[in-house]
Amino acid sequence: MNTKNRYRIRVFTEKVFAPLKALKVKKNRVICISHRGGRQYSDSPMYITEELLRRKGYEIIWIVNDRNAFRFLEEKGIRTVKHRSLQEIYYLNTSKVCITNLFRFPPYLAMDPEQLRINTMHGGGAYKSLLSINVDSGTVSKYDALLARHNINRCNLCLSGSRATSKSVYRKELRYKGEILEKGLPRNDSLLHPDPEIVRSVKEHYGVEDRMILVMPTWRRDNSRASIEIDYRKLVQAFERNYGGRWKVMLRLHHLAQIDISDLKSLYSDILVDATDYDNPQDLLAAADFLITDYSSVIWDFALKKGPMILYAPDLDAYGEERGFVIPPEKWKLNMARSGEELFALIDGKSLEELAEASEDHLKVYGSFESGEATKAVCDYIEEVCKGTRS
Repeated sequence: MNTKNRYRIRVFTEKVFAPLKALKVKKNRVICISHRGGRQYSDSPMYITEELLRRKGYEIIWIVNDRNAFRFLEEKGIRTVKHRSLQEIYYLNTSKVCITNLFRFPPYLAMDPEQLRINTMHGGGAYKSLLSINVDSGTVSKYDALLARHNINRCNLCLSGSRATSKSVYRKELRYKGEILEKGLPRNDSLLHPDPEIVRSVKEHYGVEDRMILVMPTWRRDNSRASIEIDYRKLVQAFERNYGGRWKVMLRLHHLAQIDISDLKSLYSDILVDATDYDNPQDLLAAADFLITDYSSVIWDFALKKGPMILYAPDLDAYGEERGFVIPPEKWKLNMARSGEELFALIDGKSLEELAEASEDHLKVYGSFESGEATKAVCDYIEEVCKGTRS
C-alpha cells in the first residue's frame, strides 16, 4: 500500500474512533507500549513504570502481543492487555496517561483533551532520518512526511535528551508543535549512574570475565550484513595488543533484523557471544567496555558514559541515499571507519582515552540535556497531571 493511501486510511480510522472521547478517563490509570505490537517490556516506558510502581497509587496497564509471555508483569501488579484487542481500545481511551516509545499511537486512541500522551522516543541524539526516503527519487514523499508529522502531533509531550533532538528532529524534521520535556531519556539514567551489579549480572549471564566489545548495528531494510562483516579474531587481537587485557565480542542485532549469524557464532565460538535476545540493551551498554556501531541511536547512549567507540560504516553512501541523515555524519565529531582497513587503523592509532574524548565532544556538539534524573522528571510531571496540580 502506498503512503498516500496509508495516510488517508489512518485519518479516516481516527475519525471513526473519535466518539470514544466520550468514555470517562480514570485519573490514576497509565497505559504503556514498547516497540511495535508490544513485544517487549523495555526502554523508557519500562523505567517510567518501575518508578511509578515505587511511588504507588497508579493503575498501570501494558499492551503486549502475548499475555502468556508477560505473566511476570501481573506479578508486579501490572495489568496486561493484548495488542489490537477490545481491551486495548478500552484502556487506551480511559487512561489519563498514555506512553509510547514509537512517536505514534494507534488510530483507535481518540485523543481525549484530558489525556497526557507521552512519546519517549526509542533513541536519543539525531542521526538517521525518521522520514522514509523514496528509493527511486531519493526524496521524501509528501504523504510520508504528512503521515509522520500527523502521528507525532497526536502526542502532547515528547521527551528529549539533547538540543539537537529538540531542534533538528522534533521541530524541524517532524514539525512537532507540542511540549518538549528536555530532561533526558529515562532509559539513560542508568548509564549516568553506573551500577556494578548490572555489569556483574551481564557478565555472569554470558559466562564472560573479560573486557567486552559490544557490536551493535542499526537495522537495514535489506537485512545487509555489511556492518557485522568483521574479522573478529583479528579484532580481539588488535584490542589486546593495543589496549591490554583479554577481550571478547558481544554481537547484538537490531530486534527487526532477520540475519543468520550461525556462521559467525561457529567460526568465533571462543570469542563471540550472541547477545541479540538479551532483554535490556541498556544493560549491555552499561556492561560494555567498547562500542562498535554505525548509525544507531546507541551512539548517544554510550557517549553518555563517556565510552570509547568507533563507528563502522562500510555502506555509508548507500545508507545515506536510502535513509538520509538528520545531521550529516561528518558533524558528529566521532571516529568513523568505512572499511575493515580503516577500522583496524583507528584501533592501532587511537588510545581508549582519545576515543572516549570524542564521545565527550559529541555530547557537547549535540547539546546534552541528560543528567541522570530523567525518570524522576517525567514521573513528577505525570504525578502533577494525575493530581490536577499542573497548570
